[in-house]
Amino acid sequence: MNLPEQTLDWVSRYFGLFRASPHDLIAERARRSEEEAKALFLAHLFSAVSEPDRVRLAAGFQAWKALRKAAPIGAFGATEEF
Repeated sequence: MNLPEQTLDWVSRYFGLFRASPHDLIAERARRSEEEAKALFLAHLFSAVSEPDRVRLAAGFQAWKALRKAAPIGAFGATEEF
């Protein structure tokens, strides 16, 4: 998928994602790969999906993000991560 950087930046700001800069070290870019994948998914969502589906999928993404944020924290971080 080839998307302009400004599109990914806009989507990232709108949804509160933190992408690595192209000038960051490889290790930082690797740590931010999950955020990059989310930004790509959301950018595709807003460019290629019909409006009713887009609204439902965006709402689902925001609900999933809220659930992840509210997940209980264990001794090793979020319970599903070790």
